[in-house]
Amino acid sequence: MHGPWDPAQGHRFNPAKLLLDPCAYRVEGDLPDDERLHGGMWEPDHRDSAAIAPKSQVVDLHYDWRGDKPPRTRGGKR
Repeated sequence: MHGPWDPAQGHRFNPAKLLLDPCAYRVEGDLPDDERLHGGMWEPDHRDSAAIAPKSQVVDLHYDWRGDKPPRTRGGKR
């Protein structure tokens, strides 16, 4: 997210960091203990976190599941 970097004022905008939607119904991925996820304390961390950050997943709350069947696969593979 673009904006000012001014920690003294509480502003730590960092376009290199992927944001997670706080209203997401589903989150895909794990939250690893990785320094690339940190935005920086007094200086911004410019490393891109997109490859390791969990992602919000779009969920259609109005999907009609009637008639839906599991995939027919051999050996239980999906």
